[in-house]
Amino acid sequence: MLVQQLVLQYSNQQLPHAGPPGAASFADYVAFAQQQDKQAALQYWKTYLTGVKPCHFPRLLDEDPRSDGHATMSSVLLEVEAAPLQGFCKTNGVTIPTLMQAAWATVLRTYTQTEDVCFGYLASGRDEPAIIGVQDMIGSLIHLLVCRVRFEDEQNHSFIGLLQRLQGELGPALQNQYSSLAEIQNSLGDVAIGGSFFNTLVSMIYSQTPLGQPNTESSIMLDKITTVATSEYDVTLSIDFSPWSKNIAISFIYQNSVMSPAAATALSGSFAQILQLITKSTSSAPQEADVISAFDLERIRKEQQQSVLLPPNPFPDISTNGITSAAAETCVHMLIAEQVRVRPSDQAIASWDNNLTYAEFHALAIRLASVLQRELGVGPEVLVPLCFPKSTYAVVAMVAVLMAGGAFVPLDPKAPAARLQGILKDTRATVVLTAPGSFEATIRNMDTAQRLSVLAINEEMLSTLPAPSSAGTRSEARRTGTAGGHPFG
Repeated sequence: MLVQQLVLQYSNQQLPHAGPPGAASFADYVAFAQQQDKQAALQYWKTYLTGVKPCHFPRLLDEDPRSDGHATMSSVLLEVEAAPLQGFCKTNGVTIPTLMQAAWATVLRTYTQTEDVCFGYLASGRDEPAIIGVQDMIGSLIHLLVCRVRFEDEQNHSFIGLLQRLQGELGPALQNQYSSLAEIQNSLGDVAIGGSFFNTLVSMIYSQTPLGQPNTESSIMLDKITTVATSEYDVTLSIDFSPWSKNIAISFIYQNSVMSPAAATALSGSFAQILQLITKSTSSAPQEADVISAFDLERIRKEQQQSVLLPPNPFPDISTNGITSAAAETCVHMLIAEQVRVRPSDQAIASWDNNLTYAEFHALAIRLASVLQRELGVGPEVLVPLCFPKSTYAVVAMVAVLMAGGAFVPLDPKAPAARLQGILKDTRATVVLTAPGSFEATIRNMDTAQRLSVLAINEEMLSTLPAPSSAGTRSEARRTGTAGGHPFG
């Protein structure tokens, strides 16, 4: 609106009246907001956010940020073609903001490694039907709302279900938009102690003035030169869209203390990847979405070629997901040990149950490997089944088996007991690593011909340093299908 009035002033044209006859003033809007039932609104948000946990985008820096007086924030611009997204939204009965929220929730799930994510988003405040002329009112009417996505909910097991749920939740959220974030956080109690329970924000900027084109009422043409990135959140998606634009401009604004430029570029690529996946296959499950973008694949390929441990690939026929690598006479755990030497304090594991640096991760794996090798006889060509949910200790167990010289056999915790029992029989396993609780009980209750040592992983069993394993032994055996109902390798 300010841009429109600026154009009219430059053209020596009369400014329009502030809205239609009887239009409310900004003071009227403030009074209206103060008259809303705050208790009912807070009850809505308490119900909506029951059980929510802090959802913080992780720190993605190769080294500590430098305080050299430069800008504290940077941004990466992603432009996507508008027409296909508009057509998709029209076909599926959702809006562009809903599509963007679904994509960001999916990306956030991967980066935070949690099935229950939340983030902030801005409502314009100009959709209140009780305020006459609110669309043309001068003043800041925006409200900060919270979007929560629980991917374990059945409706969110497909992108179309996720989109429909987010679209359906928008109306009630707008009806209760007059509670401040501070009031919402106070009502949640311990969840937000020490700060906000989320650190990312989605902002949709819908431009009514066609920049880059002559104004219909004057000869003046405005165009955007640059945008100054600023936000109090660690990561902000600023989405700029107008009916006259061929592209939707998505700026990823990030704190330099949280993310490197390379990580921000990778993040934008992951977001573009998810947008494309949603629009091509609404029946796909967000939980199975591949967020690895072409930028990430190319970066990994270059890092492999530059590594002293992984020389350029002389075998072009060996390929996985477009990434090729040479056959190297180096153990997997030795590659990890090299990372411990190069960057011991960098994050190696970011999981729902723990966060470990390379040094911490390596130390735990060594202790477990020592028990496996010295006390349980794990060594070259010994198969060790692993039965874990997604967790820190699943990864520790994998590497520990390799360190001991054995090969791990991943078991699906959700597989029928008969299938698991068959795999244990075929592998002739004598040692099984599992998570404490129901997973451990399931394995212990199985009837197998051989005696099983079942280890529920915990820190108490991690002890002395084991001998290193040698290169060239088998590292993994995986069951990939069935033949006549019987799994085969």
